[in-house]
Amino acid sequence: MDVVLSSSQRSGIYFDIKKAYGYLDILDRMADSLYDMFGDVEVVAGSGHGGIPLADRISGRHGLKLSLVRYELKKHGLQKYVDGYEPTKDDSVAVVDDVFTTGGSLLNTIEKLDGGIEGCYVVLKRGNESDFPYKLKYLFTASDFLD
Repeated sequence: MDVVLSSSQRSGIYFDIKKAYGYLDILDRMADSLYDMFGDVEVVAGSGHGGIPLADRISGRHGLKLSLVRYELKKHGLQKYVDGYEPTKDDSVAVVDDVFTTGGSLLNTIEKLDGGIEGCYVVLKRGNESDFPYKLKYLFTASDFLD
């Protein structure tokens, strides 16, 4: 069965990391493991269903400021991209997500933040990051589960 990824690519393999978010002990272990890879940061940011639960858990467990980033402006309310803490240029920010394929979701998140990006952190790297312009760290690669 082919699925369409957020990158618009089609794949016969889908890594449903969000399924694990329903189990608090697993979510906590993922959040803590990602946090352990961070450099010196004050802010954790996430977008969408993949990044926001991780960012929220990391923020709560490790005392970091939390930035929730929208992909699109709301059509009501204050019509802004960032909810929660809005990083300044003086802040060091870690951006988290569930899966890295092309980096498009991470870049979409980063372009909406004013803070200095310390790095990007994902649970699973399935694509090639050689052209990705930010530091990328991950817990697993796709080959960890396919080989």
